[in-house]
Amino acid sequence: MRPIVLLLASATLFAQSFEVASVKPAAASAGQPSMSEDGAQFVYFGVPLIVLVMRAYRVKYRQIVGPEWLGTERYDVVAKLPEGVSKDEIPRMLQSLLTERFRMAVHTESKMLPGYALTVGKSGSRMRRADSGQGARRMKGPKGLEIRGNTTMAKLADVLADALDCPVADMTGLNGFFEIDLNWTPDENPAVSGPSIASAVQEDLGLKLEPRKYPSEFVIIDRVEKVPTRN
Repeated sequence: MRPIVLLLASATLFAQSFEVASVKPAAASAGQPSMSEDGAQFVYFGVPLIVLVMRAYRVKYRQIVGPEWLGTERYDVVAKLPEGVSKDEIPRMLQSLLTERFRMAVHTESKMLPGYALTVGKSGSRMRRADSGQGARRMKGPKGLEIRGNTTMAKLADVLADALDCPVADMTGLNGFFEIDLNWTPDENPAVSGPSIASAVQEDLGLKLEPRKYPSEFVIIDRVEKVPTRN
């Protein structure tokens, strides 16, 4: 039997809550989503509800199971943090807010998913070390897509996981920051000639993506209302 942990609404009574919060559907004319957090406020404008669920439960979008409108209906959330409360408490406070305003009820399930281990290739790393890191991001590149920046192997594994839409674990044993310049052609883009992401990882970085299976936690949404309760 797969382990199931029920996250009961009553449990949120023991979690820290925002001092005050405004939650409302975003205007139809809302532009690009914007998100900011500091020691005083949590301000998300025009974000799909699935983004709030991701932040609340610290999961990726692929780990959430719920109605399709989670990714299309957008909301504005402005919440004030209690004085002296750390940003680390935001997920728990957001869980309470989702339960209260959207009547959300969820449970989690652990499943084994195919993924990859990021390891060093037989010929060794081809990356140059960097003095510091500003992170790496995925963008359009000359061969289709690319990942560029100075970052750690753990962060690179996270970016690769988003690109591959599956878990990727850093098992390189490489510490510190590295210069990343990775270019590949997605399978769905046959018009452009270039390497697959697995080949590019090996050719450009001297690393390897080895197939593995990993346990992943899924957030299953049992109940949620589209219209939030009044502020």
